[in-house]
Amino acid sequence: MNSYKIKKTSGSTVFFTVLLVLSGTRLIFNGISLAMGDLPLIAFILAIFYAVLFAVSLYMVIRGRRCSLTLNDNGLVYTPPLGAEKRLSYQDIQKVSMGGRTYVIYTTDGKKLIKFDDFRTENASKIIAFLKAKGVPTEI
Repeated sequence: MNSYKIKKTSGSTVFFTVLLVLSGTRLIFNGISLAMGDLPLIAFILAIFYAVLFAVSLYMVIRGRRCSLTLNDNGLVYTPPLGAEKRLSYQDIQKVSMGGRTYVIYTTDGKKLIKFDDFRTENASKIIAFLKAKGVPTEI
């Protein structure tokens, strides 16, 4: 049984992990400063800024760790950054767009399912061959 897993990886995951830790630390210290009454307006504005930065970094780290697509003989299982897994069949795939060494899989409603490339994905060419064997059209 053939099975392939495409994981959404990015070079920015390390950046967002560091940003998550730093913004979380600053948010805690700003909260302490706000509770002590030192510079209430500035501390409040900075707390909002660090809270937003923390939320965006947290989402990006979760997206980088959780988002994946598993292909096997029975169908596809897409794990989005947030929410439940989605089971798809190969008829739900509209096309695979190939541009250089980057591949994008689109669903029948035109949405981008996942993007991957040769550099960060093991067996990318085997995955494309597997999708072609399952009848998924490719586009250059």
